[in-house]
Amino acid sequence: MTRIAIALAIALALSLLGNGLQLYRAGGAGERADAALQAARDAGAIAALHGRLDVVNGVARAADADNVALLAYLASLVERGRERVTEFRTVERNLPPMPGNCGPGAARVEAFNRLSGATP
Repeated sequence: MTRIAIALAIALALSLLGNGLQLYRAGGAGERADAALQAARDAGAIAALHGRLDVVNGVARAADADNVALLAYLASLVERGRERVTEFRTVERNLPPMPGNCGPGAARVEAFNRLSGATP
């Protein structure tokens, strides 16, 4: 009978040891699963950031192209303004001087209207 009790005690000890190992593995598996889930989230976040980086680079390239076009348009506006001012000054220079007590004459008003693009 003592042999049976010793055998049962050894079997019980081995069973408890096996259960402890399974419990340890289950806890480790949960941690591994959590780590794998976090790695997948990180990889997704990194992929999303790469996608956003591509979008930002595209916007920056478009902004560079737009800035060049806008600067060219601004330069053309400046040139047109200079031409109009030169034209107005030429017309004004060719007019006779105004008397001190007189308002602007019709020729000066027409020159200004041409400069501003207005139609009388």
